[in-house]
Amino acid sequence: MKQKLDTTIEENQLLKERVDVQSKDIKVLKGKMQAVLETNAHLTRRLDTVSEENRDMRNILITLLDNRDADVHVATVAFSAKLNGGLVQLGQHQTVGYHSVYTNIGNAYDSRHNHFIVPEKGVYLLSFTGVNVDGQGVYLEIVTNRNQIAIVYCSLTAHSMDSQTIVEVLEKGDVVWVRHGYGGPAQINGNDAYPYLHIPAAGLIEQWLLYDIKWEETDVVHEKV
Repeated sequence: MKQKLDTTIEENQLLKERVDVQSKDIKVLKGKMQAVLETNAHLTRRLDTVSEENRDMRNILITLLDNRDADVHVATVAFSAKLNGGLVQLGQHQTVGYHSVYTNIGNAYDSRHNHFIVPEKGVYLLSFTGVNVDGQGVYLEIVTNRNQIAIVYCSLTAHSMDSQTIVEVLEKGDVVWVRHGYGGPAQINGNDAYPYLHIPAAGLIEQWLLYDIKWEETDVVHEKV
């Protein structure tokens, strides 16, 4: 009788252990099921987002197709000006007054005040050149709204020439000009009698608009000229 009772107790213990194991397995399965449900919910939300993005892209494409024949405004801006007529005396930060304007497409260069007034925001290429007077060094700088963006130095060597070409993002209404940099009064050479120069004078400033920059919501659209 006692032996049978002991056997029953052992069987009950084994059953209890099996129940404990199965309970743990069920708990693990519940955790996995919850993870699957959360993943499905995430995928559903992502699918909704992708669907919305596809609708937006479709609407943009339709708009582009509708407007493909519309007129596109691209600004055309370019000018070229030079010094001539001998030596030019400059004081500290005095503006260089170019005597001749050969090109002024878009009429953005003000020859009266020797300023270029930016007609619209864009990426511009700016170039200027200077030549010194014998034995005199001179700094010339190109500025935007009085802030230097480039500088050249013509050394003490006779007929020393220097130039700068830069690409700059300019805002509509910015004012650009060339002026004497620093170091006290100086002279620059405006004589156009030097045959070895590839430009017809010692002082030259040129400018081209490379790109318009137009804002549409948060995107930047470049239109090449």
